Order: sequence, then structure tokens, then C-alpha cells
Amino acid sequence: MSQWYDVIFSNVRPCLMLNYSGYHGDARYSCDDINECHDQNLHQDCLAHTDCVNKEGGYDCVCESGFEGDPYQGCTDIDECSGTNDCLPEASCSNYQVSFFACDNPH
Repeated sequence: MSQWYDVIFSNVRPCLMLNYSGYHGDARYSCDDINECHDQNLHQDCLAHTDCVNKEGGYDCVCESGFEGDPYQGCTDIDECSGTNDCLPEASCSNYQVSFFACDNPH
């Protein structure tokens, strides 16, 4: 590309260049990021137990605290009882959703 092209188009906003769906405005006087996380219809691929995180020109889905996995395939509860926990050896561990477990004393 020629140098004049680079100078002229270096400040063009994404909504003018690509008609990018993550922005709104006329591209001449305004070009603002759309917060897709404020409208469930704009981030439908974020599944159960996920949070929508807005970013410039789009968004990401992340697993909620206490859940793990691929947020676009499904997040599952982290089983705090499956590994090391604070329960005494004679107590049983009961896992509950959202980063919670209980130690059940057998006596």
C-alpha cells in the first residue's frame, strides 16, 4: 500500500472498515464498543455457570467461580472433595455446587 493510504486509514474506526458487529455509531463522529454482556441475545453462546466478559469489539465467556471447563461447551462444578480438603480422616466430605463442601462427622 502507498504511504498516503496508511495515513488516511490509520485512524478509521473498526465500524467503518468492517461494519463490525461489536461496535455501533456512524464511524465518522462516533464508534462505540457494544457491551454484549448487557443483552442476553448478544451472548447466547455463554452457557450455564458462565460469566460474560465484555472486551473491545466483542466478549468472552468464562466459567463462574467454583466451576471449570470450556465455557462454550459447558462448565462443571469443581468437586472440592475429590482432592485434598480440610475434613478429618474419619469424616466424609460432601460436595455442593459453587465452591462449597461440608465435612460430615460420623459420630
